[in-house]
Amino acid sequence: MALARAARAAGLEIRCLGSRAAVPKRSPDLLVLAVSDGAVGAVGERWAKATSPPTAIVHTAGLLGPGHLEPLRRLGWKVGQAHPLLSFVGAARTDVAGATMLVDGDPLARRRAAAFARRLGMLPVSSPTLDRSAWHAVAALVANGAAALVAVGKARWVEAGVPAPIAERALAALLASVARNVATVGVPRALSGPVRRGDVGAVQRHLAALAGGGDLAYAALVRAQIPLARALAEAPAGSLDAIEAAAAEVLAGPALPKPPRRRPA
Repeated sequence: MALARAARAAGLEIRCLGSRAAVPKRSPDLLVLAVSDGAVGAVGERWAKATSPPTAIVHTAGLLGPGHLEPLRRLGWKVGQAHPLLSFVGAARTDVAGATMLVDGDPLARRRAAAFARRLGMLPVSSPTLDRSAWHAVAALVANGAAALVAVGKARWVEAGVPAPIAERALAALLASVARNVATVGVPRALSGPVRRGDVGAVQRHLAALAGGGDLAYAALVRAQIPLARALAEAPAGSLDAIEAAAAEVLAGPALPKPPRRRPA
């Protein structure tokens, strides 16, 4: 629905169809198949039997290539993929302007999907050699991982005495500021905080404060920050070594007890 709202706002003529609806008799320039990944093949098969003249059709799944619409391609349809790199949650409004859309497929479908993206203010990108599993995994890591981090942080803040609504608003604004920094200065310069400064004591106190409720996530992300901090070269190398060691110790977990030595018979 977010894409449909954005398309209408851009002045495009849009008609929303249910997954079981027939393709309209008047062939549109582009059919966008916005269904769950698991339904792409089934809906494609169903629409392949429609009597509408062939047109361009794309699905919005990030993990699946255009080949998942092969039944339509065999009937003369031009098929493709148009994956919006955005986080959609139910009926919540999502601002699509400035976001990236992965487009691929038959030339006509790819051109129309790219034109559609540009009309919405999005940036269409295409890569013939793209590893879609890596593309989708990174999207999940950043988008879904950020939501999980907020949940962990909110829970710890509530335990520390921060009201839940304030915690959510504050963390949302913090995430937005990070996004702006990434968009403005990129990485590694968007990195801030104690790892960038090489503040060993602060990181150790953080790990202690989060013990049993977020320390593993924190330690893993501290290790991911180390290469960025080394690239910035603002903190002493020894400090970064100490921070990395502290994070590694938490990730290693408690040492397993050694089995008792067996006496020789």
